[in-house]
Amino acid sequence: MPPARMNPLALRWLTAAEQALVRQVFGAGIRPERVRILAQPVFPRPFTPGSAGIVYPVAQSLTDFSQGRLSDQATFIHEMTHVWQAQRGVILPLAKLRAGDSEAAYRYDLDRQAFPEMNIEQQASLVEHHFVLQRQDELLTGRKPPFASQRYEALRSWWFTP
Repeated sequence: MPPARMNPLALRWLTAAEQALVRQVFGAGIRPERVRILAQPVFPRPFTPGSAGIVYPVAQSLTDFSQGRLSDQATFIHEMTHVWQAQRGVILPLAKLRAGDSEAAYRYDLDRQAFPEMNIEQQASLVEHHFVLQRQDELLTGRKPPFASQRYEALRSWWFTP
Protein backbone atom coordinates (compact mmCIF):
# COMPACT_ATOMS: atom_id res chain seq x y z
CA MET A 1 0.00 0.00 0.00
CA PRO A 2 1.51 3.37 -0.99
CA PRO A 3 1.98 5.99 1.70
CA ALA A 4 -0.58 8.69 2.26
CA ARG A 5 -0.75 11.76 0.07
CA MET A 6 0.13 15.20 1.31
CA ASN A 7 -2.63 17.73 1.91
CA PRO A 8 -3.01 20.57 -0.60
CA LEU A 9 -0.46 23.34 -0.05
CA ALA A 10 1.40 21.26 2.54
CA LEU A 11 5.15 21.79 2.65
CA ARG A 12 7.51 19.25 4.15
CA TRP A 13 11.18 18.31 4.37
CA LEU A 14 12.40 15.05 2.85
CA THR A 15 12.05 12.12 5.22
CA ALA A 16 15.15 10.32 6.49
CA ALA A 17 14.27 7.37 4.21
CA GLU A 18 13.95 9.67 1.17
CA GLN A 19 17.29 11.25 2.00
CA ALA A 20 18.84 7.78 2.18
CA LEU A 21 17.34 6.90 -1.22
CA VAL A 22 18.74 10.12 -2.70
CA ARG A 23 22.18 9.34 -1.27
CA GLN A 24 22.06 5.86 -2.89
CA VAL A 25 21.71 7.61 -6.25
CA PHE A 26 23.86 10.73 -5.80
CA GLY A 27 26.17 9.86 -2.91
CA ALA A 28 27.66 12.94 -1.29
CA GLY A 29 27.04 14.97 -4.45
CA ILE A 30 23.74 16.38 -3.21
CA ARG A 31 22.35 18.04 -0.06
CA PRO A 32 18.94 16.35 0.36
CA GLU A 33 18.50 17.77 3.87
CA ARG A 34 17.91 21.17 2.25
CA VAL A 35 15.04 19.99 0.05
CA ARG A 36 11.34 20.52 0.67
CA ILE A 37 8.33 19.19 -1.18
CA LEU A 38 5.24 21.32 -1.80
CA ALA A 39 1.89 19.74 -2.68
CA GLN A 40 0.01 22.07 -5.01
CA PRO A 41 -3.42 21.71 -6.63
CA VAL A 42 -2.84 23.57 -9.92
CA PHE A 43 -0.08 22.18 -12.13
CA PRO A 44 -0.65 18.64 -13.49
CA ARG A 45 2.91 17.34 -13.07
CA PRO A 46 5.90 17.81 -10.80
CA PHE A 47 8.56 20.41 -11.40
CA THR A 48 11.70 21.62 -9.67
CA PRO A 49 12.19 25.38 -9.53
CA GLY A 50 15.57 25.37 -7.80
CA SER A 51 18.07 23.72 -5.49
CA ALA A 52 15.83 23.35 -2.45
CA GLY A 53 12.37 22.37 -3.57
CA ILE A 54 10.16 20.16 -5.66
CA VAL A 55 6.55 21.03 -6.43
CA TYR A 56 4.21 18.06 -6.85
CA PRO A 57 0.56 17.90 -7.81
CA VAL A 58 -1.46 16.90 -4.74
CA ALA A 59 -2.48 13.64 -6.46
CA GLN A 60 1.18 12.60 -6.76
CA SER A 61 2.60 14.06 -3.54
CA LEU A 62 3.38 11.18 -1.22
CA THR A 63 4.25 11.58 2.43
CA ASP A 64 7.31 9.37 1.80
CA PHE A 65 8.47 8.57 -1.73
CA SER A 66 10.81 5.85 -0.50
CA GLN A 67 7.69 3.84 0.36
CA GLY A 68 5.98 4.50 -2.99
CA ARG A 69 5.79 2.35 -6.11
CA LEU A 70 8.81 2.19 -8.38
CA SER A 71 7.13 4.67 -10.74
CA ASP A 72 6.71 7.15 -7.86
CA GLN A 73 10.32 6.69 -6.83
CA ALA A 74 11.55 7.07 -10.42
CA THR A 75 9.75 10.39 -10.82
CA PHE A 76 11.13 11.49 -7.46
CA ILE A 77 14.68 10.63 -8.62
CA HIS A 78 14.09 12.47 -11.92
CA GLU A 79 13.10 15.59 -9.96
CA MET A 80 15.99 15.12 -7.51
CA THR A 81 18.31 15.14 -10.54
CA HIS A 82 17.08 18.67 -11.19
CA VAL A 83 17.80 19.54 -7.54
CA TRP A 84 21.31 18.10 -8.04
CA GLN A 85 21.74 20.19 -11.20
CA ALA A 86 20.61 23.36 -9.40
CA GLN A 87 22.87 22.63 -6.43
CA ARG A 88 25.73 22.52 -8.96
CA GLY A 89 24.87 25.98 -10.32
CA VAL A 90 22.39 25.30 -13.13
CA ILE A 91 19.65 27.94 -13.33
CA LEU A 92 16.77 25.57 -13.90
CA PRO A 93 14.15 27.93 -15.42
CA LEU A 94 16.63 29.04 -18.11
CA ALA A 95 17.89 25.51 -18.71
CA LYS A 96 14.28 24.31 -19.03
CA LEU A 97 13.57 26.97 -21.63
CA ARG A 98 16.62 25.81 -23.60
CA ALA A 99 15.68 22.13 -23.27
CA GLY A 100 12.02 22.55 -24.13
CA ASP A 101 9.21 20.30 -23.02
CA SER A 102 8.50 18.09 -26.01
CA GLU A 103 9.05 14.34 -25.91
CA ALA A 104 12.30 14.93 -27.80
CA ALA A 105 13.63 17.08 -24.94
CA TYR A 106 13.79 13.95 -22.77
CA ARG A 107 15.35 11.57 -25.33
CA TYR A 108 19.09 10.98 -25.26
CA ASP A 109 21.54 9.06 -27.42
CA LEU A 110 24.56 7.64 -25.64
CA ASP A 111 26.23 6.98 -29.00
CA ARG A 112 26.15 10.67 -29.90
CA GLN A 113 26.03 12.60 -26.63
CA ALA A 114 28.26 12.77 -23.61
CA PHE A 115 26.50 13.30 -20.28
CA PRO A 116 27.65 16.94 -19.87
CA GLU A 117 26.38 17.77 -23.37
CA MET A 118 22.84 16.63 -22.55
CA ASN A 119 20.15 19.10 -21.57
CA ILE A 120 18.68 18.96 -18.06
CA GLU A 121 15.78 16.71 -19.07
CA GLN A 122 18.00 14.25 -20.91
CA GLN A 123 20.29 14.02 -17.89
CA ALA A 124 17.34 13.54 -15.53
CA SER A 125 15.85 10.87 -17.79
CA LEU A 126 19.17 9.03 -17.94
CA VAL A 127 19.57 9.07 -14.14
CA GLU A 128 15.95 7.95 -13.77
CA HIS A 129 16.52 5.09 -16.24
CA HIS A 130 19.66 4.01 -14.39
CA PHE A 131 17.67 4.01 -11.13
CA VAL A 132 14.89 1.87 -12.61
CA LEU A 133 17.31 -0.54 -14.31
CA GLN A 134 19.05 -1.18 -11.00
CA ARG A 135 15.70 -2.51 -9.77
CA GLN A 136 14.32 -4.30 -12.85
CA ASP A 137 15.28 -5.29 -16.40
CA GLU A 138 12.96 -2.96 -18.28
CA LEU A 139 11.90 0.64 -18.12
CA LEU A 140 8.59 1.63 -16.55
CA THR A 141 7.10 1.75 -20.04
CA GLY A 142 7.62 -2.01 -20.25
CA ARG A 143 10.19 -1.48 -23.00
CA LYS A 144 13.79 -2.51 -22.90
CA PRO A 145 16.14 0.40 -22.20
CA PRO A 146 17.61 2.13 -25.23
CA PHE A 147 21.10 1.06 -24.12
CA ALA A 148 22.64 -1.81 -22.17
CA SER A 149 22.61 -1.48 -18.39
CA GLN A 150 26.42 -1.42 -18.34
CA ARG A 151 26.41 1.80 -20.39
CA TYR A 152 24.31 3.52 -17.73
CA GLU A 153 26.51 2.21 -14.93
CA ALA A 154 29.60 3.49 -16.75
CA LEU A 155 28.14 7.01 -16.67
CA ARG A 156 27.23 6.95 -12.97
CA SER A 157 30.39 8.82 -11.98
CA TRP A 158 28.89 11.98 -13.54
CA TRP A 159 26.19 12.26 -10.88
CA PHE A 160 27.42 10.02 -8.04
CA THR A 161 30.02 11.40 -5.66
CA PRO A 162 31.39 8.87 -3.13
